[in-house]
Amino acid sequence: MLLSACIIAKNEALTLRKCLESLQGVADEIIVIDTGSTDQTMDIAREFGCIIHEFEWCNDFSAARNESLRYAQGNFILVIDADEYLDSKERLHVREFLTQTDAEGIFVISKSYLGSLTHLSSAVPIRVMRIFRRGHLYSGAIHEQIADSVFHHGGAMATLDLTLHHLGYTDEFLARRSKTSRNTALLEQELKQDPTNVFQQSNLIVEYMMQRDWEKAYQLANHTWQELKRKSPTTWPNFTPRIVLNLITIEWELGKRDQAIHSAREGIHLFPWYTDLLRRYASFLMQHNKVADAVKILMRCREQGDTTPNLIESVEGSGTYLASYDLAMAWALLGDDLSSRRYFLQAFQENKALEAAIIPIVMLAPNDPTFLHEHFESRLWDAHTYGNYAEAYAIAGFSDADNVISRAVAAFGETESTHRARMALLYSQGYEALLQYTENHPEEINWLLLGIYELEHVRVNTAYWALQQGGFRGQYIVALDQSQKTQPAVKWTVTPIIREMIAMRAEQFLVSHLKNATDIDNVWVQLKYSPIKQVLVQINWTGHTAWQCEMNALRALQEKKMEKVPTWLKKARSIQPTVTQTIMACNLAWSRGDHQTARKLLYEGKTMFPQSEMLKYLSSLIHNQTSPQQVMKNMKSKSPCDR
Repeated sequence: MLLSACIIAKNEALTLRKCLESLQGVADEIIVIDTGSTDQTMDIAREFGCIIHEFEWCNDFSAARNESLRYAQGNFILVIDADEYLDSKERLHVREFLTQTDAEGIFVISKSYLGSLTHLSSAVPIRVMRIFRRGHLYSGAIHEQIADSVFHHGGAMATLDLTLHHLGYTDEFLARRSKTSRNTALLEQELKQDPTNVFQQSNLIVEYMMQRDWEKAYQLANHTWQELKRKSPTTWPNFTPRIVLNLITIEWELGKRDQAIHSAREGIHLFPWYTDLLRRYASFLMQHNKVADAVKILMRCREQGDTTPNLIESVEGSGTYLASYDLAMAWALLGDDLSSRRYFLQAFQENKALEAAIIPIVMLAPNDPTFLHEHFESRLWDAHTYGNYAEAYAIAGFSDADNVISRAVAAFGETESTHRARMALLYSQGYEALLQYTENHPEEINWLLLGIYELEHVRVNTAYWALQQGGFRGQYIVALDQSQKTQPAVKWTVTPIIREMIAMRAEQFLVSHLKNATDIDNVWVQLKYSPIKQVLVQINWTGHTAWQCEMNALRALQEKKMEKVPTWLKKARSIQPTVTQTIMACNLAWSRGDHQTARKLLYEGKTMFPQSEMLKYLSSLIHNQTSPQQVMKNMKSKSPCDR
C-alpha cells in the first residue's frame, strides 16, 4: 500500500465531505479518528468508506495524531485536517511522485484562507511537512510536530507542489470553535508544566499575535529571544529564525519602528539564508520612507530564492512571486510605472493564482484586448483571479467587457468581483439600470454599489436606503457620511470599500473624505492605477509622505501655481527621493528652456535609481529633443486607465 491519509475529527460535517472527496484516487486508505462528534461527521466518514476509530480527547493533539498513525498501513502517511482539502489539479501527481522519491519527509504547501466563506481572501502559503514514511510519531500536545522525528532519522527531505487549502481560519470557523482561545489555554497550561519549552513558547507568541495582544506577544517573544542569545547558537532550535521574524513584526505593530529595523538587521546577520526575514525587513523599509533600499533587499530575495525547507515554516514566494509583487509596489511608490508593470507581470508569471496582481496588470497593460485575452485570460484558472480580471477589464472600459464577465461567471459562478464588473458596466446607463440589476441580483454587494452611486450623485435618501441593505460596509458608509457632516475631520478606514468606490467612480465622496482615511497609504496605489486617479491630485494633502507632497506639486502645476511646485518637490525629496520627483524636476527645467539642467537632473536620477526603466526610457528620448512631458503623455496613452 502506497499512501494512508490520517485525519482527526470532531464535529467536522461542514467541511469533511470536501476533504474526503479530494482524497479519492490519491490515498489507498483514509483513517478517521473521532474525538467525540455529535453531528453528521461519522456518517460522512462511513459514506466514503473510511476506517473509523474513536479516541477519548485528552487535550493532546500528538496523542490523537499518533493514534491515527497506529492504524496506517501505507508506506507513506499524509496527515490532513478535516477543514483542509487537496488542490484539484496538483493532487493528480501525488502518487507518481511518491513512487519515485527516496525522501523520508516531504514538505507541501498549506494555504490558509481568511475572511468569510462567502468572500475568501487567501493568506500567504507556507511550507509544512505533512507527508512522511510510516514509522514516525508526533510530539507536542498542541502544534504537534513530526519533523523532529523525521530529522533524527537522518533521511532525505523533499518538496512537493501540493497545496492543502485550509478553511479553519475563516470567520465562521473561528466563531464556532473559539480556536485561538482554546489554543492559548492549552499552550499556557503546557508552559506551566515546562516553562523552558522554546517550541511551545514560539507557538504561544503566534497565538497572542492572532489575538492582536501585542503586549503579551512582545513580552514573551523578547524574553524568549534574549534567553536564546545567552546560549551558544549551536544549541538554538531550528525554528529560532521564526521567533525573530515574529519579534520584529510585533515590535513594528507596537510602534517600536527603529527597534524592529535593528532587530531585523540582527536577524539577517544571524540567518542570512532566511528569505522570509529579508522580505519582512524590506516591507519595514518601504513603510519607513526607504523604498530604494527596500528595492535592493527585494532583489536580494529574488537572487536568494525561497527558503529551502529546513524544518522551519517558510512562506512560499518570499524569494519569487511575492518578492516580485513587493518590487512592483515599491516601484509604484517610487513613481516608475514601467518597472512596476514589469514586476507585476513577473509575479503573475510565477504564480497565476496571485489575485492581487491581476487588477494592476490590466490597468497598466497596453490598450489591446487581444493581448490581454491571449496572455492573461487564457492562463486564469481560479475564481478569484478570473473575477479580478473581469472586474478590472470592465472598470478599464473595454468594449467587450460583457463577454469577459460572462466567461468568468460561466467558469466559476458569480462572485463579488463579477458583480462589481456588471455594475461598473451599467454605470453609464444610470440609476434605473443599476437598480434593475440589483433587484434581479439582490446580493449585499450590489445594494452597496447602488448606494455608493446614489451618494455620489447627491441623492442621499435613496443612497442611505440602498446602503442599509448593503451589509456592514453599506451601514459603515452611512454612519461615516452622517458623522462627517458634524465632524468634518472624523477618522475612518477606506480599505474595505475601495474597490466599490473605484467601480462606482465615487470621486466626490473620496475627495471629501479620503484625506481623513487612516489607511490611505495602503490603498493609494490602487487609486493610482485606476480610472479615477485624478482624485489623488484634487486633495490638499498634509504632506506627511513623499507621494502626498508629489500630488500637491502636481495640483499646483495643474493650477499653474508654479511657485509652489519646487517647494513641494523639495519637501518630498527630504522625505524620500523618487523617480516621480526626477521627472517633474526635468519637466520644469525643460519648460523653462533649460535643457542642460534637465539632462543633469535626469543623469542624477539614473544614478540614484539605476534600475528604473522609466528613467532609461526617458533618457533615450530626451536625447532626441523630446520633452519629458511629451514622453510621459506618450507612455500614458498605452494605459487603458487613460482612455
